[in-house]
Amino acid sequence: MDKHISNFQRVQIGATLRPVKGLTVDVDYTYSTTNSRSHEVGGTTSGVDFWSGQLDYKENFQTATYNTVRMGSSYNTMHTGRLFATYVYNLGNDHHFKAIAGMDVDLYQRGYHSSERKGLLDQNQGSYPLRLATSW
Repeated sequence: MDKHISNFQRVQIGATLRPVKGLTVDVDYTYSTTNSRSHEVGGTTSGVDFWSGQLDYKENFQTATYNTVRMGSSYNTMHTGRLFATYVYNLGNDHHFKAIAGMDVDLYQRGYHSSERKGLLDQNQGSYPLRLATSW
């Protein structure tokens, strides 16, 4: 039986600093990740072949390439950083000045791994030690 599992996590933290009068600095950081795993078991497919004109029972309709167990895992990771500064200066009651500067930084990473082994001994027990043939 095939099995696919995936999970998502996000952590976020932020702060607002006011080091001097009129200056506000906002800092945010977000980390998010998605991890996935899969376990796929092949095997044989048997049944009655009624397309040939005779009702013949066949043990296996599929080629040997389906007689495998395959496992895979992948991840996607995102780091996001934000920094914004706002400066407000009032000159009397008639003049108001405001300056804003900031930036966003993103770092994305991903990876994938897959393994497969042929030669299934028992179709109900799809694991690597229960294989006869090659693996990669």
